[in-house]
Amino acid sequence: MKVLKPTGKILFKEVQQFRQLWLWAILISSALMPIGIIVAVMSQDKKTGLWEKLLVVGIVLGTFAINAIIFYIIRLETVVTEEGLFYRWWPFVKKYRMFRWQEIATITVRKYPYFKYGYHITREYGKVHNTNGNKGIQFVLQNGKKVYIGTQKLNVLQYTLEQIRPVTVESK
Repeated sequence: MKVLKPTGKILFKEVQQFRQLWLWAILISSALMPIGIIVAVMSQDKKTGLWEKLLVVGIVLGTFAINAIIFYIIRLETVVTEEGLFYRWWPFVKKYRMFRWQEIATITVRKYPYFKYGYHITREYGKVHNTNGNKGIQFVLQNGKKVYIGTQKLNVLQYTLEQIRPVTVESK
């Protein structure tokens, strides 16, 4: 179910963003390298005017700026209330995805073995939502669907969930 905002008393809230230094180093270098190549090639080209050269560099810089802004503002919001679990990827998803506690069959603390961040789908973990690290909680729904949500506050989230339902810790 999708809702505009979490309902019920908030027991846990976490906002995660892509703030890893290595990620920003990759983003910045991925913009600087093409600009350097373009400038080097265009400096040899005597036929192309200054405005055309500036236009090409401006397009590359504009594309980088849009990517950087998106990576800077995107965030994974996770909220646990008495009524259920809520999450969303703001600003791309305005409404929260909600699972009522009755819809959830099992809750398991798991390590995510892959070096993949963002939103993606795997057979073993289901829909994966992760911004950093490899720790998170997997929810298996009554209908068999799986959702894995990464967290930077695993102990607090696990404690909060244990107050509501039993939580299994994977032994791997």
